[in-house]
Amino acid sequence: MDLSGIKEGLGADWAAVTELMKESLSNENLYINAINSYVLSNSGKGMRPLLCLLAAKLCAEQRMKEESTLPKAVHACAAAVEILHNGTLLHDDVADESTLRRGRKTINAIFGNAASVLSGDYWFSKAFLLVYENCTPQILELFAQAIVDLSCGELIQLDKADKLDTTFEDYCKIIKGKTASLFVTSIVGGALCSGLTHKTSCKDDNGRFAASKEAEKLKLYATALEEYALNIGYAFQMRDDIFDYTPAIDSGKPAGLDLLEHKITLPLLCAMERGGREICSVIKSIEPLPSEDNSAKISQVVEFVRANNGVELAQQRLGEFIEKGVRALDAFEESKSRRILVDFARYVGSRVV
Repeated sequence: MDLSGIKEGLGADWAAVTELMKESLSNENLYINAINSYVLSNSGKGMRPLLCLLAAKLCAEQRMKEESTLPKAVHACAAAVEILHNGTLLHDDVADESTLRRGRKTINAIFGNAASVLSGDYWFSKAFLLVYENCTPQILELFAQAIVDLSCGELIQLDKADKLDTTFEDYCKIIKGKTASLFVTSIVGGALCSGLTHKTSCKDDNGRFAASKEAEKLKLYATALEEYALNIGYAFQMRDDIFDYTPAIDSGKPAGLDLLEHKITLPLLCAMERGGREICSVIKSIEPLPSEDNSAKISQVVEFVRANNGVELAQQRLGEFIEKGVRALDAFEESKSRRILVDFARYVGSRVV
């Protein structure tokens, strides 16, 4: 999928988001700016702000109101979600003791753990300030809930890694928090900031973001976009976890990293459904640092996954989530943004980076 081409097609809206990120993070302190510049230069594909803009465009198209540029609130939401995402990575690299991200040294490897944690705090604060200054309290609540979900997802994963008793239900709860929550924030946030709910909005009995009673169709749109976002978020993390068991794919993620951290992810879960959980005794004996002994044990687990078709089964299950996400878009009339969102869902299921 040509993400660069899509960004180019978004023109002034994408330019506004990137500029707003730079402005928001800028600081008179040269040390802080040096860290921020390094992170920005290695900040990935920008999928979340891209989805935020596309969701806003989709809603504008459904209202037959295609503006030349989207409202500033949308730009702020898109910039804030990317700032928030990168802030979580600054924290993750310390928690995971990572020294490389996307093939380059991490901030903690260059500046130290304290600088990475405090920079993550700085990026979190800037994300919330950006939303506070440009969006409604509802969007601020959406971002606050994302932080709660992210933290809970990571903490549950730590607990399960210690106990080695992760079930598929546990796994879904973990990745809903640590990954899907930000997809929901970006997509639902973009829709709401675009004017989806017009004057009023609220949550329904199930806690879903819904439009006012006077706009039932808009309520349907909001619910559909949340469903799309959740399922694409699930699929994104599932594909990421498959990389750990497919070293032939040059994803930039070190193979076997999840096993060093005792994380039981989808390929292993699928393999254990066929081959049993006795392999957990091998995982339990893996030390947290790379070594020759660990490499042999990791290879043993990877072979277990291969022998029980764990990767293939995981890919099939991932595909089911993608199809659910695509079906959620049936609530919308055909449009350019809808087609791109469908294509993005397919891309998530086959991406190699």
